[in-house]
Parts: sequence; structure tokens; C-alpha cells
Amino acid sequence: MLSNKKNKSYIKQQGRMHEDAALTKLGSDAINLNDIGKGNFYTFDLSSSTELTSVKSHISKSYVDNSGQLTKLGLQTYTRDFRSMIGKRNTGRIDKLSAIESDAKRMESLANEGFPLPSEINSKNHAQTLNYLRNETVLRVPDDHVQMVRDALAKDLKTFPENYHFLANPSEEDLRSMVNHRVQGTGLTAGETLQRLKNLPNESTQEHIAQADNGHLTTEKAITNEVTATGLPGSTGENKEEDYDYYLGISL
Repeated sequence: MLSNKKNKSYIKQQGRMHEDAALTKLGSDAINLNDIGKGNFYTFDLSSSTELTSVKSHISKSYVDNSGQLTKLGLQTYTRDFRSMIGKRNTGRIDKLSAIESDAKRMESLANEGFPLPSEINSKNHAQTLNYLRNETVLRVPDDHVQMVRDALAKDLKTFPENYHFLANPSEEDLRSMVNHRVQGTGLTAGETLQRLKNLPNESTQEHIAQADNGHLTTEKAITNEVTATGLPGSTGENKEEDYDYYLGISL
């Protein structure tokens, strides 16, 4: 069994692989927000003058089957990542603010300091900043997961438009336009990531691949426990199975 320290090292290296790959796609002024000495942001990883980005890569066996297809849990987890990015999950709080409010204020502070950020992020117009974070930010995932995540999000969005700041009964054209714009590739596939992880020296390949996943490892039990502990906006809390489906927000 890998130690927590080594496990975190592989998680960090996997995340860094995809962040570095995505940086090359964002333009010459792109930066990794984790490297600027301001502490980690709750949701976002990369920024440039044209895009604010959350990078996620779920590649372990819980999330990807032997044929390279995302499992039900994998699709649910990416959908959950997207809702976290736009502030539509019942997440923890930072400094008594919601995660997206906290990130918005920190982004505005960075904009004032001259860091490269989209022009819509402006400390003089907080509502505009929040609108950008909710409606324009981009989730970047491994290249071979992009279409599967887009399809899952489009299906979920059609069923639960309120989970995405969308009006009821969105058109197919609006759905596709949104997911195509907001789910992009990092420039690295899951298979390429696994190969790079296998090439890391002096560790048990199977163990670190099984453990390697960007961010906190998510299991169905963990999701269910979070639902039970926190409750959900818009649900009664009386039907835990219903709450679980509502929380995941996806019918597969």
C-alpha cells in the first residue's frame, strides 16, 4: 500500500502533467495559478487573458473501464466537477463565503495586480466577475474524455437545467454550444498519462495508477456520505436515494 505522502505525490504529478499540457494551449500569457504564491484556489488552476480554467483528470479504474470508456462514476464525477466550477454544488465554505464567491474575490485581487485574466474579471463590477465564473469558465479534461464528458453534460443539462444556470427547456443547439465551448481537452490523453506514470521510477506501478487521480478521490460512499451530512438545496432530505440522484444530477 502506498503511503499517503507517496499517494499525494502521484496525484500531484498527474495533475501537473495535465496542467502543463493545457498551459501550452492557452497562449503565451497563460499562468498556473498554483505557482504564483497566492495559495491554491478552490476551483481554478490556470488563467490567461482569454480563459479561466479548471483542470480535472480522472483516470483510475474506478473511472475508466478496460476499453477506455468512462464508467458511470467517472461521468458522474466529471459532471460534479463542472457543477463545482460554476458554483452549483453544496460545497464547503471558505472565509464564510461560497467557493465561487471566494475565488471571484481572489481573481479580482489578481486582476488589480496585473496578472493575466479575462477582461470580464473586474473588482469594480463583482456581478460581472461572478457571471463570468458561472457562465464562461472552461473545464479541461484528458483529450480522450472530452466527447464523453460533453455528451454526459448535455444530457444532464437537458434534464436539470437549473443545475447549470440555464433556462428550462434549452434547445439542442444551445446545449451543444455550451458544452462544446466549456469542455475542452488538456492536450494529453488518459493513456498517455498512464504511460508517463508507469515510467516514474521506484514505485509499484499498479498501486500508484490505482490511486492516481487529480484532486480528492471520489467514491460512491463518499458522495453518499456528503449528501447525508450536508443536505441538498431543493431536496427534502427525506429520500436519501432521491437526494443521491439529485446530487449527482445525471441519469445514465
